Amino acid sequence: MKIALFSDVHGNLQALQAVLKAIKEENVDNIICLGDVIAIGPNSRECLDLIIDNNITLLLGNHELYYLYGASNIEDSTISENELKHQEHIKNQLTDKHYNFLKSCPINLIINYKNKHLLLSHFLLQDKSKILPFYPLNILKEDYDYIIDEYNADYIFIGHKHMAFKEMINNTELIDIGSCGTRRNDTTSYYILELKNGVTYEEKTINFDREEFINTLNNSNYPDIDMIKRIFFGIK
Repeated sequence: MKIALFSDVHGNLQALQAVLKAIKEENVDNIICLGDVIAIGPNSRECLDLIIDNNITLLLGNHELYYLYGASNIEDSTISENELKHQEHIKNQLTDKHYNFLKSCPINLIINYKNKHLLLSHFLLQDKSKILPFYPLNILKEDYDYIIDEYNADYIFIGHKHMAFKEMINNTELIDIGSCGTRRNDTTSYYILELKNGVTYEEKTINFDREEFINTLNNSNYPDIDMIKRIFFGIK
C-alpha cells in the first residue's frame, strides 16, 4: 500500500494545488491530510473544496474543530480576541457542504500492517471525548515520552507544529510531517508512506507558485492579516 500524506494547508491554495499535482504522479492508493486545511491563509473555501473533490481522507485539525464547534466554545488558552474574529471570518467563508463534510471526518486513523501499528492524527491525542482532544503544542517542550508509550504504536504521524521533525522515543518513531501551507519560500512538501515488506516513508519537496500566493494574500483583508503575513509566511 502506498499512501500520500500532507498537513496544515492553512488556506494556501497554490501550495495545495502543487502538492496534489505531484501526488497524482505517485500512483498512490490513498491520500490523507492530517488536518488544518482551513484558516490563516486566504483560500480556506477553495482548499477544502479540493479536498472534497479529490476524495481525500481528512483528519480533523484544531482549526476544523474551531469551525465545527465555535472557537469561543473550546477550552484553549491560546485563542485571543483577534483569533475569535479570524475564526468568524472563516465561518463566513464556508457553507453547509463544508460543514457536513467536516462532521463526517475522523480525529485519527489507525493502520495495522503485519506486526506494525501506525497512528495518524493532527497532533498527540489527550482525550477524544473533548471537543479539542489534542495536547497543547507546548507539550513538545516537556518530557512527553510517557504519552508516546501510552499509544502502543510503532509509528505516529502528526502535523500541527508546522516544522517537520522526527524522533525515536523508546520503541516508537514520531514523525511530524510539517506544514505544506505555511511556507516562507517557494517550496512545499508532502510524504509518501509505503507499506510493502516493512514501513518506509519519504519527504518529497516541490515548488509552488509563491508569487501568486503572495498576490492573493496582499489583496486580502481579514482579521490578523498583518500578523499572519509576518509570522506564518515571512512577508513584511
